[in-house]
Amino acid sequence: MYSNGQTTLAHRGGRRAIQALVESAVRLGQIVHPYPPILYSGVEEMGLMPRINQRLKIAHIETIGQLIQMTDREMLDITGLGRNCLNEIKESLAEMGLSLGMTIGDGGELIAPPE
Repeated sequence: MYSNGQTTLAHRGGRRAIQALVESAVRLGQIVHPYPPILYSGVEEMGLMPRINQRLKIAHIETIGQLIQMTDREMLDITGLGRNCLNEIKESLAEMGLSLGMTIGDGGELIAPPE
């Protein structure tokens, strides 16, 4: 990550700029992207309530890739996240074809949680 001593590129929308650069390099065949690009997107891009975003940030869950690997129980253990918040997260993930409890295979494939 680029740093000028005061500000890192990840601040002020820098994550989106980095994601755009990576996606561009993948399209050009310059690098092989091991995981679906959506996994690198920030949870704030899911359109969740600000309170949920804040709780996820405090719990150090910043990307959708990190979020999908969490279980329902782990989510409910986060202070301030109750059933209603959990349901909103699950609905938002379902709209993207994702769910909590997923794993990411060695080849970048998404594996659904066991039933």
